[in-house]
Amino acid sequence: MPRASVTTIIQNLEAFLGMRLLQHTTRRLNLTPDGAAYYERCVRILADIAETEQSFHEGARNPRGKLRVDMPDSIGRLVVLPRLCEFHTRYPDIELMVGLGDKPVDLIQEGIDVVIRVGTLQDSTLVARRVGVFQGVTCASPEYLERHGEPRTLEELGNHYAVNYFSSRTGRILD
Repeated sequence: MPRASVTTIIQNLEAFLGMRLLQHTTRRLNLTPDGAAYYERCVRILADIAETEQSFHEGARNPRGKLRVDMPDSIGRLVVLPRLCEFHTRYPDIELMVGLGDKPVDLIQEGIDVVIRVGTLQDSTLVARRVGVFQGVTCASPEYLERHGEPRTLEELGNHYAVNYFSSRTGRILD
């Protein structure tokens, strides 16, 4: 394209957006911070469009693309991560991005596709599927039991030292 045409198109885009995208000096042309953010977002949108178009082409029957998943650290380490090779073998065209944490996440704002959580659903606008049952266990080392004795009732358990799980999602200690 002729340089004048490019200049006009950029000026029109900047006027439409109401912000400067490029910083002009006598020797250089640089993106402004807003221009860089706009460019990065456009690149992602174009990649999403290309991925969507590719998914509709004939022969594209296997799942593909990025899958962003967030889950508690313990479930990730003990259940999901040991099976990643198996998952990748079965779905080689999926780029899995795993986040480990218990904090509430805004799925839309943070671009997360799926969350795995333990407990009751906090947001009723989400679609939930039970994928398993979580069973907690109370245990003690032989040394602890030797020093403090083995509790026989729930009331006796209240008199023992315990390491409890604190849910950052609910703010409660889980017994």
